[in-house]
Amino acid sequence: MTARGFQGVWRLWRNMVRRHNGVEPVWSRLREIWLQEGAAGLRRRLSVAYAIMLAEETTHSHSPVATRPSATRPWRSRADHERGRNSALDRTYRELFEHARHARSGVGPAYVARAERCLDSNDLAIKAVAFYLPQFHRIPENDSWWGPGFTEWTNVSKALPQFLGHYQPRLPGDLGFYDLRVPDVLREQVAMAGQYGLYGFCFHYYWFSGRRLLERPLQQFLADHSLKLRFCLCWANENWTRRWDGSDDDVLIAQNHAPGDDVAFLDSIAPMLRDERYIRVDGKPLLIVYRASVLPNAAGTAARWRKRATELGFAGLYLVAARTFGTLDPRPLQFDAAVDFPPHQGGVTDITADCQLLNPDFRGVVRRYDEVADFYAQAGETDYVTFRTVMPGWDNQARNPGAGLTFIGSTPERYAHWLERACARTLSNGGSTRLLFINGWNEWAESAYLEPDRRLGYAYLDATARVLERFPAATCSARAHTDVRASAPAS
Repeated sequence: MTARGFQGVWRLWRNMVRRHNGVEPVWSRLREIWLQEGAAGLRRRLSVAYAIMLAEETTHSHSPVATRPSATRPWRSRADHERGRNSALDRTYRELFEHARHARSGVGPAYVARAERCLDSNDLAIKAVAFYLPQFHRIPENDSWWGPGFTEWTNVSKALPQFLGHYQPRLPGDLGFYDLRVPDVLREQVAMAGQYGLYGFCFHYYWFSGRRLLERPLQQFLADHSLKLRFCLCWANENWTRRWDGSDDDVLIAQNHAPGDDVAFLDSIAPMLRDERYIRVDGKPLLIVYRASVLPNAAGTAARWRKRATELGFAGLYLVAARTFGTLDPRPLQFDAAVDFPPHQGGVTDITADCQLLNPDFRGVVRRYDEVADFYAQAGETDYVTFRTVMPGWDNQARNPGAGLTFIGSTPERYAHWLERACARTLSNGGSTRLLFINGWNEWAESAYLEPDRRLGYAYLDATARVLERFPAATCSARAHTDVRASAPAS
């Protein structure tokens, strides 16, 4: 072993001893792994432990992904390759040590503190709405399916880096590992979103033939009229599966989509649509359907919904199909508009082969964030209403360990550039359709969040506000007036 390699092993050993409070617990755990998994398993576990030590406090901008030697480079011996690998690990370690040192005080070079000023969304031409995930509190179903105490944090906190420069795990900042059963959490989220110019939340809504899941945060929002943020719903109308992909395999609770359910579904959300804070387009409540294509007869469902909405006293229903799983044009479905849902539909280059893997069994896919941003920003115009959507990042390793989809290279600056282009395109929409969506507010297990984290703080929220304020309503033609102030229909 080289001197440099010995130093790496020594650092790992010291780190493990500190974490486990002594030599004996470490030695006992290593022996247990050896007996259960053999030498190969022990090497794999130590490799991952070393990766965690290195990647614990990295950032996108300060830890570029190390790449494997390309075929055009001069041939190197195995010894040269190992020296290069150790050198890369050492450089990464030195950088991350500095981040760890700064992170204790929360004032690292890339950390952005919470702003003092407030950006009022009513003064903006673009109305930004962030998708909101309610799976941050215990429910009996998740306790049964995944084990007692399961929430989204369970997956988030155990994520591991798969390659050099891989930003995992993602750990929350000022809001901490919150529990959405606590009303103060939602109040703080609403205040934070409003401060940075967001117009509203789009709550993912889970309804299965009359059975609702994860409804508590939305109920708390509806009950507290001091929360002034606007909102709408996105019906997550797919199977809930153990693989988190909505497929027909390993189904935990299925969507039946029976015709008789259409009226029942509309009746279940009617009290929410009546709320004065509910987002409307041309006086009609806006409803997003995540997978409209799986409805057996989407056009029939749309007709029944609109008929029932009129019977309940609404001015109609503004239906939006998410552009997911092959759905592009909403018109054959008899929907009014489409909404982009990155990274769906975003075909970009697979660069997994260029990454220096830390997990030799990695089966996932790595792509570039700037490519997916350009894909959406440069997409052609449609002759129907399309709401633009941007994402701060994407990496679902937390839900798919060792087999996730990761978009590397997201920075607040690149995100802001994508957002600005999306805002410019949104200006071409009519007044009440100047809505822009962000995926998402708190999708921590998919690394798609605006909430502050421990490394970058409020950087993405700050970038959001800086872009939105460049589109003031006072100077943009045909000022947008999304009709949320229209009186709700009578009961």
